[in-house]
Amino acid sequence: MPFYDFFRKYCFNFATPPQRVSVQQFSFYLSSEGEAQGCCGHSLNRNLNDKTTMIEIGLKHISEMTVTDQVTAIAMGSGDMAVLATPAMMALMENAAMLAVAPELPEGCTTVGGHIESSHLHSTAVGQRVTAIAEVTRIEGKKIEFAVSAYAGDTLIGEGTHLRFVVDRDRFMSRLG
Repeated sequence: MPFYDFFRKYCFNFATPPQRVSVQQFSFYLSSEGEAQGCCGHSLNRNLNDKTTMIEIGLKHISEMTVTDQVTAIAMGSGDMAVLATPAMMALMENAAMLAVAPELPEGCTTVGGHIESSHLHSTAVGQRVTAIAEVTRIEGKKIEFAVSAYAGDTLIGEGTHLRFVVDRDRFMSRLG
């Protein structure tokens, strides 16, 4: 299924193609009836300044964890040493991105990861504290791009980019067979 069709199936419900309109960094669509539809098909005709419809470039979140045996490369099967696994570091980055925008989404909406790319520059031992930072860098309709990084203390251990899409939670889950 083509990428656009996938997100149209999960998020759009229009008889005719939507017309894109941007208001204060947040994109929404006009249905064939001319009613403004938000990311999840919720009406945005109420108060367009309502913070639930305001995802802005620069929104940030910091997620933290302590490296335990459960998130080591040995436990996760990504390596054979007792250090922070790359998949665990990237999951923490994803968590920070998800939480950065969650409070700004309309009711019934969530985000799903579409792509993540990161370096893993330094190893992190069991017991060390890891901090992941995600910052919104671009918004295009339902697509939200983030700069992500992870630190052990003051040491950068990984950095990259992450892409998330805003979806209607119920519609998305109903499509799973």
